[in-house]
Amino acid sequence: MPFINFRETYVQFGKSHYEENNIIMHMICTPLILWGVIGFASLTGPLVPTPDWLAPFIQFSPEGTFDLSLGAFIMLFYFLYSLALDFIYAFLFFPILICILTTTHYLIQTTPDAPHYFYLAFICGAFLNHVGHYFIEKRRPRVYEGDFFTVFFAYFYVTYTFLMHLGYRTEFYQELRQEINQSIQSSSSSKPDPATPSHPSKTTTPKN
Repeated sequence: MPFINFRETYVQFGKSHYEENNIIMHMICTPLILWGVIGFASLTGPLVPTPDWLAPFIQFSPEGTFDLSLGAFIMLFYFLYSLALDFIYAFLFFPILICILTTTHYLIQTTPDAPHYFYLAFICGAFLNHVGHYFIEKRRPRVYEGDFFTVFFAYFYVTYTFLMHLGYRTEFYQELRQEINQSIQSSSSSKPDPATPSHPSKTTTPKN
C-alpha cells in the first residue's frame, strides 16, 4: 500500500522523476502548486472556531497566523504523514507547512485578488512541471497512468529528495537511486523493439 511502503512508492515515483534537472524543477514548482491548493482550500474560512488555548500557538507574528480552514486540516494531514515517514524530516519541514498556511491566510485577509495569486501559482507550477516531464525527463507524469496517489506524494518526494541531496541518509539515498535506475532499465528492456516484427514473417516456398 502506498501510504505504508514509502520505499516502494518512492522508487515508483522516481521512475518518472530521475533526471536531476527535472527533480530541481519539481523542487521549486511542487511546493508552489501546494501553496496554490492550500490557498484555495483556505478560502472556505474557519470550519471550526479556534480554541482559546490554541490561538497563542498559531500566532507567529501580528499578521502571521491562520484559522482552522480546510487548508489547515490538509496541512495537518501532511504533517502527520510526515511524522509517519520520518520524525526528523517532519520537524525540519514543519516551518514550510506553517509558512504556506500563514502566507495564504495573510493574502486572503488583505486582498480580494488572493484567488488570482493562488490560481497563477498553481498553473505556473503545473506547467513548468510538465515541461520538465516532457522535455527533460522524456516521460509523462504518473498521474496520467492512473496513479492518482502521486498528486499527494509529490511534495514528500521532492522535499525528502532535497534533504537527502544535502547529505541526510546518504546511503539510503544511493540505494533508492540504484533501485530506480534498475527499475527504469528493467522497464526499458521489457519493451518490444519497434524494429523487430511482433509476428514472424511468413516465408513462401518456391513452387517446383
